[in-house]
Parts: sequence; C-alpha cells; structure tokens
Amino acid sequence: MIATIGHQLSRGFRVTVTYQPLAEIKNKHNTMNAKTRKVVTQDLETVLETKRNWTAYLVIIIPKPQRYKRRLHMTRPLFDVDGASFYELVTVEPAAIRNLFSAVIDILNSNGHRVSDGAERYCRTVFDKSMPD
Repeated sequence: MIATIGHQLSRGFRVTVTYQPLAEIKNKHNTMNAKTRKVVTQDLETVLETKRNWTAYLVIIIPKPQRYKRRLHMTRPLFDVDGASFYELVTVEPAAIRNLFSAVIDILNSNGHRVSDGAERYCRTVFDKSMPD
C-alpha cells in the first residue's frame, strides 16, 4: 500500500507526501508480552534495512485508552502507535477508526440482517471505553 497524504496550503499550493507504511497489527495491548514485542520490533527493523521510503508501525488497535505515537528506533522510521492514530495517519481522517466501526455496523445491518440494539449498544460502549478520542 502506498499512502499519499495531501495538505492544502494557503495561496493554493498543495504538498503531497508519498510513503509506504508497513504495519504489524495487534488487536489488544495485552496480547503481546515483552518477548513477542521485541521479536516483532526486530522483524520490522529487518524489513526497513532493505526498504527505502518505508515507515514501519507496530499498531495496537485497542491500546490502554490514550493516543500515542512513539519512536522505537533512533535511525529508522519505526514507531509504536495506537489504532486510532494509525488509521488517522493512513487516511488523514481523525475519526477514521470510529467511522469504520460505524460502517461495519451498517454493513451487518444490511441485506436483511440486523444487529440487535442490545448488541450494538454493548459494542459501542466497549468501543467508547477502549478507544482513545
């Protein structure tokens, strides 16, 4: 995947940045111990040795509830990032992960299927408690 991020500047100029993000995605903060984190980080570092203009991310979709982006390597573009911030990085949309959640509910509710109100409420409650704003 190549991410192209464009920013409109004053006076009509547009700056476009193109890079190739590489991500190891984990669902929840407690699914990875220190040993696994180290192996994943080393694997991402190995890939970055041969890939120019790539940025690697260790993404925890459901983190401890706060947004973060921490550099994991001093000389290579390798970061530890929460899911909401990662989705924002690759889409330039601050609410991208929330929008995706809503779209999934809409898709599940289409074609004659219906997510019960109780299940949808429960999922939204868990999402709101777990995902950083």
